[in-house]
Amino acid sequence: MSYFQNVFTADFYGNLVLGDRQHSPTFKCRGNTGRGDGFVVAWKEPTYNLTGTDGSSVAHTYLTLRFAIDPNFKNWSDIVVNVTTTAAANSRTSAALASDIVTDLNADATFNGKFVASVKSSPFADGKPRLQIAQKMPVERCRFYIKNGAAEDVLGFNARAGVDQLPDFFSRHTMANVWTYSDCQNMLIKLAPSGSNVDAGLINNAKDANGISLGYSSASTLADWELLRGRAGLFLFTKNTLDGNTPPRITTTLQYPAGAVAGDFAKKITYTYSSTNVTPNQITEYPYVLQSGDLVTPT
Repeated sequence: MSYFQNVFTADFYGNLVLGDRQHSPTFKCRGNTGRGDGFVVAWKEPTYNLTGTDGSSVAHTYLTLRFAIDPNFKNWSDIVVNVTTTAAANSRTSAALASDIVTDLNADATFNGKFVASVKSSPFADGKPRLQIAQKMPVERCRFYIKNGAAEDVLGFNARAGVDQLPDFFSRHTMANVWTYSDCQNMLIKLAPSGSNVDAGLINNAKDANGISLGYSSASTLADWELLRGRAGLFLFTKNTLDGNTPPRITTTLQYPAGAVAGDFAKKITYTYSSTNVTPNQITEYPYVLQSGDLVTPT
């Protein structure tokens, strides 16, 4: 499995199309509730300490904004701005004001040609004045988000971005694969906690729309089959019990969908034999409720 981040407003829905199209499991990565379609809000309150580094030892100096303005939003480009210039000139890099960052952003010609930074009352629940970035073009023509790490580590534009576990199949819908798969939804960022402390922090600190921790741990992830949670009959786990005969014979079989847990529905098959015969003379199949000791794990 993988953790994914959704930095846009719309929820991501992905379907695993299996043998029975009427029962295809759907997976969701929640949208970013800390932004609008054409603007983003910094959720961390000023002042900002821009002197250190993020979890991957990248300085907090630069903020990177990624944008696409082509018809299908496939050609992503970066605008990188030094957001410490004004604060450094006023000897307050360790306690930068939101207005310092606004000044630096709006002074950048590339940024200012397409976006505008400001300090406004948040349109979200708390209503506090916060650093905001808005695009100048209509949302039908431009799409943008803030790249994780560096200054974003301090500002928190993505602090309410959706983070969820999805089967690795949905890597095809990341922006990194927009040119690889024709059905790519161009919505997700695949997080790599084993190779990035920044990504690990995003997972560990993921919150819902109300700011409540989701309880994720980058050190504890579910396998793809566990994420199915018994919803896909195409993938079956089977546990056999053998008797002491020579050769051993199957006496019971438990079959259940991959990812099922204790209390879920299963099928139990029993085999009875006459004497030492290896061919059963009776086979019965009936409903069964799984117990914790019934579950098997792929090896």
